[in-house]
Amino acid sequence: MEWFVYSLLFVIAVLMSITAVYAFNWALKNGHLRNFDAQAKSIFDETEPMGVQTDFFPGKGPHNAGASKPVVSQNS
Repeated sequence: MEWFVYSLLFVIAVLMSITAVYAFNWALKNGHLRNFDAQAKSIFDETEPMGVQTDFFPGKGPHNAGASKPVVSQNS
């Protein structure tokens, strides 16, 4: 019975490895790994501009000093 468990775990590990390699190949082929900076900025829009805090912890808010000031990036 012990060999059955080990062989089942081995098959699951091989299938997961094949799936990971396929997903990585798919991401490379479709251009998801080309430009990390542009992809990171794609989640921002007019309602949530980059560098402006728009969400807060419960009980906190934009009334805190400096909470709504834009963050200046040093990389530009």
